[in-house]
Amino acid sequence: MGSDWNSIKLGEIIEIKYGKDHKKLTDGIIPCYGSGGIMRYVDKSLYEQESILIPRKGSLNNIYYINEPFWTVDTLFWSKIDLNKADTKFIFYQLKLVDFKGLNEGTAVPSMTIPIINNINIKLPLLKTQKEISKVLSDIDNKIELNKKTNQTLEKMAQTLFKSWFVDFDPVFDNLLAKVDFKLENLAKDFPEVLFKRAQK
Repeated sequence: MGSDWNSIKLGEIIEIKYGKDHKKLTDGIIPCYGSGGIMRYVDKSLYEQESILIPRKGSLNNIYYINEPFWTVDTLFWSKIDLNKADTKFIFYQLKLVDFKGLNEGTAVPSMTIPIINNINIKLPLLKTQKEISKVLSDIDNKIELNKKTNQTLEKMAQTLFKSWFVDFDPVFDNLLAKVDFKLENLAKDFPEVLFKRAQK
């Protein structure tokens, strides 16, 4: 299937833009990104549509897919995608396979330039195929993220359970364990509300 995909330069379907200084912006609800992730929330956006953020300096392999208003600082490029030719999420997944560190032009500080990014080779199938592929990968990513959040919640619940039993000597779990139908897999459902709230803190 991949042999039917066209090989193009990234610069044919993407326009790279520079981030801007954020220091004069006031606090707000719009995420402001640096190469390490969200730095703060501000009151203005640089762009409000889908974009791929690519580090200009620093952690070069930390690229981001954004689908909400955002601001980027000057260490992070942002981009406009030609949506008539490419699906933004599909391009993002392709770029996740690129070793940007290996393309580094910096010395002491890892650096990236627009000409280098524009010259990256990518494979591009029909737009319909791009969207189908990115949909499958997005669904997998969403499932992984959901599992992470579930595991984090269960871990906090376990920590709260341990503290309740062995530190606070809280009797609330005596009733829980006394239930005839109690099973470990039902812990999240049967977890006492007062302790569930404590675990979420």
